[in-house]
Amino acid sequence: MTYVKIFHPATSAPINVVEATRHVQATWRGGDQAGAIAYYRKVADQGDPAAAYTMGVLYESAMGKLHDDKAAVSWFQRASDKNYAAAQRELSNLYRQGQGVARDDGKALKLLEAAAAGGDVNGQADLAEAHEDGLLGLPRDPALARTWYARAAARGSLVAQVNFSNLLFKGSGGAPDAVGAYRWAGVAAAHSEAGSEALRVASANAVAARARMTPEQLAAADAWVKAWKAAS
Repeated sequence: MTYVKIFHPATSAPINVVEATRHVQATWRGGDQAGAIAYYRKVADQGDPAAAYTMGVLYESAMGKLHDDKAAVSWFQRASDKNYAAAQRELSNLYRQGQGVARDDGKALKLLEAAAAGGDVNGQADLAEAHEDGLLGLPRDPALARTWYARAAARGSLVAQVNFSNLLFKGSGGAPDAVGAYRWAGVAAAHSEAGSEALRVASANAVAARARMTPEQLAAADAWVKAWKAAS
């Protein structure tokens, strides 16, 4: 457990980030948003990257009437400097959009690659999309897109599961793989919201892939999807 040196005036006893987060959540639910933000800022000011990331989210999302894109950039940068992958991904998005900072696709790409390499699942899905569509100055590379979609899909990214299924079915970036397309479409459909676009696309992929499969392949793929759902 990571400890952050914050001292209560009366006791000077250090608290940890988990305790701080619980305190903030309770304060926020109690209606004291300003108090919650001030308390969490203390945690962030002690150098905890998770707290700095949270401050960035608060400023970016306008929770507690904070909205300030430049402040969000500053907080995300603090966390990013400590290799906090989620902050690197958020900062990449801000550079990509020119939000709170001058637009810079080169910096956006470097940050996104760092986030993906650091294990941020949304960053991995976003990097896959960048390779698939040729974004952020990258050439189109469906083979690399497959690689990153596969990583993110295996870790539960719904977007990655649907898009990976698409690439496998079309044979984009590698050989066509109806069985793989069916598997990932099935997993995506299992945790998509009713009526969502993700469910529509995943279901369509499953139907199309099913038409190319043997009964034996279908039975094995259905068992795979069932096992995945049970494990997750």
